[in-house]
Amino acid sequence: MVEKLLAAEPSSLGLTTLTEHHIDVQGAAPIRHHPRRMSPKMLEVAHAEVDKMLADGVIERSASAWSSAPVIVKKADGSNRFCIDYRDLNKVTKKDAYPVPNMDHILDKLRRARYITTIDLKSAYFQIKMEKSSKKFTAFAIPGSGLYQFLRLPFGLCNAPASFQRLIDALFGPEFEPHVFGYLDDIIIVTESFDEHMKCLELVLTKLRDAGLTVNRKSAISAARESSTSGWYARFIPNDSELKKPLLELLHKDAEWRWVEKHQNAFETLKRAITEAPVLARPDFSKPFVVQCDASDVAIGGVLTQVHEDGEHPIVYVSRVLTPAERNYNTSEKECLALLWAIKKLRPYLEGYRFVAITDHSALQYLRNLKEPTGRLARWALEMQQRDFEVVHRKGKYNELPDALSRVCEIEPDDGEIEDANVCKIDVCDIDDEAYTARIEEVAASPER
Repeated sequence: MVEKLLAAEPSSLGLTTLTEHHIDVQGAAPIRHHPRRMSPKMLEVAHAEVDKMLADGVIERSASAWSSAPVIVKKADGSNRFCIDYRDLNKVTKKDAYPVPNMDHILDKLRRARYITTIDLKSAYFQIKMEKSSKKFTAFAIPGSGLYQFLRLPFGLCNAPASFQRLIDALFGPEFEPHVFGYLDDIIIVTESFDEHMKCLELVLTKLRDAGLTVNRKSAISAARESSTSGWYARFIPNDSELKKPLLELLHKDAEWRWVEKHQNAFETLKRAITEAPVLARPDFSKPFVVQCDASDVAIGGVLTQVHEDGEHPIVYVSRVLTPAERNYNTSEKECLALLWAIKKLRPYLEGYRFVAITDHSALQYLRNLKEPTGRLARWALEMQQRDFEVVHRKGKYNELPDALSRVCEIEPDDGEIEDANVCKIDVCDIDDEAYTARIEEVAASPER
């Protein structure tokens, strides 16, 4: 079916006539960024990307009064990515309230699926036209080359996900349920039988082709594999990565297989966590979501919550161990990484909705207000610009989830011997704070809690 309906390597990007992207700046005055200085190497990358986009019909020369600055960021694979810093444009843009699919509804449809196909559109946003009067707002300047504007929807605009979801819904509406549905730039086909699956696949690929859209053949078909029970329930376990760390060490290529007490303890703790997990709330997409996150020296984690009548309930826990390189990040960078990774991991719940990010660290405001971001900070700042969320600062003494990790001081005895684990020795450090002192007394009185 793939050979029959998909070209091995499309000669050009698709372009649909079914929709256009419109920008409403609500009467704001033109925003002009001064061109940022680039090294000769980065300037070479920028010129090459501009030449390619001109050849592909993605951009054109401009005489706009608007100008946003381009940024070159490193991707995970080491290659360069050309982006535009649209943060200031997004601030004055009227937000599109078009909804993204309800993840609960999607998961319900997946429960009886035996065959799953995911279809990814090649350079998806570039396959949507910019509305004529909106092109000028996307203008950007390249040092020594001039001013350009987008003919097609660029990455980084706050309403881009909504525009794409609107297109997908127009193509695959309720009449395609329960077998075909779209989530942003992915189209998913689910069926119980293989014959039924092939019929749906042919219908979807034909409809995409007729709409003028180009499919990324390399990722057109992906197999769904059954995950382990512990892996599935891991998202409901706070600090899962911290708990699994001793077990993950055994999986290293050069590790000797020695099952000792710390591994057994980690295994038993995980079993208890799975069977005694806290009662989680089901996501309610009519209520705002809250993301809390934390970074330690070895791992990052987050929790998605919502406030109900009886208080704040967790919905999903996410965590992972830091890579060796990430462990060298400073505290602010680790805190930024924790939030951005959590938001990306929780995207199915957050995309298209305004949410609240709670932090006891100022790193988030620092990242948002960077004037000329470079390197990974530039990549993180650009990732944030499409998200619609409010940063709320919560004092450490009220931020109980990360507070337990951030306030405990482990004191080593003078003789170097490890004391009884049940003996709680905490240095009060002469801090004159009633809440802090009260917490110290609670811990000292009941260390087992």
